Amino acid sequence: MVSSLFKDLVDKYLNKVVGAITEKINGEKTERPLFYKSKLNTEYTATLEWANTEISNNVVSADVVSMDSSIPLKSRPSIRKASGNVPKLGLKYPLKESTLNDIQIMKAQGVKESQIVAKLFDDVNRCIKGIEHRIEMMFLQGLSTGSILVQDSETEGTAVRANFGYLSENLFTTTTAVWSSAATATPISDIRQLFDKAETDNSSIAELWISRQYLDLIRATTEGKRLVANSNGYNIDDNNLGTPTRTQMQDALELEFGVKLNVVSSKFAIEGHNGTVTMVSPYKASSVVAVPSSQVGTLFYGELAEAKNPVAGVNYQTADTFILVSKYAKNDPLQEFTAGQALAIPVINNANYVYVLDANEAPESNEEPVSGD
Repeated sequence: MVSSLFKDLVDKYLNKVVGAITEKINGEKTERPLFYKSKLNTEYTATLEWANTEISNNVVSADVVSMDSSIPLKSRPSIRKASGNVPKLGLKYPLKESTLNDIQIMKAQGVKESQIVAKLFDDVNRCIKGIEHRIEMMFLQGLSTGSILVQDSETEGTAVRANFGYLSENLFTTTTAVWSSAATATPISDIRQLFDKAETDNSSIAELWISRQYLDLIRATTEGKRLVANSNGYNIDDNNLGTPTRTQMQDALELEFGVKLNVVSSKFAIEGHNGTVTMVSPYKASSVVAVPSSQVGTLFYGELAEAKNPVAGVNYQTADTFILVSKYAKNDPLQEFTAGQALAIPVINNANYVYVLDANEAPESNEEPVSGD
């Protein structure tokens, strides 16, 4: 590694660019805010260990894999297990020789410095948001399923696996039929199971989480339509009930159960080994999750070895406390790189009091099998 080919500009602007991007993202001015930023507390771990310890009444377990590896070159975050149990997230982007030549020509022609800076630092935004999107994906998957599993097909031969210990007795199925069977499904009665169990446990539910897809399925059911009609004081025959809007349905559910409803519709781009980009929804669509607090868990983060032992010639800046952004060059072939790294993992707390309904799972039949003679 050597210093950036545009060291004067990197020295002058990298900290300003990182600061501006962080402020813009946290200010929620350009895109839908990420749930983990408001639903997780942050906690620094010096040892990089969080597994097999009690965290807010929750025993957590995880696989352990060596983290001694370079950051893979690609256009999305890649996961590595830390030497403890906090995963290393990383991605980097190259500026190829053709782009480097363009920047050199722009400088020679006296193009405005702001335009050169925009081209030179374009990948900084991608690196920061790429790390944040991966954390959000892990959080939503962990919340809706009770575990985080990033498949090997999404990484360079390793995976992150963490189980938050959801109790089997707190996992529920539908009471009559899956919600896609709008004619017979009873989603309000199904959700009420979660509240009944919480009351039995002397616990309480602060928020419900549901996918937008399954909120729409509730809107199509007679029980859902009736709930909205009743909440608005309408006395309408079931045969004449109209389909409520999403806002009406959400308001009626919040009024019925006395909790906040978080509707999830997040999708993210994932790049496979062959370069194919696909959109994925990390939240399990059929899961309705009831949690005891608006603060769902903890984002554990650690300090990267490179932050403590910076490489000579590399320019570094930190975004959001734990995301390390670096800018440097290499030769053979000549390339300029922008990289992002972090040690972080979202952990779901109080798993003993998290209740999950799988709205795509039918109740077990109580009928005895008929034996043939």
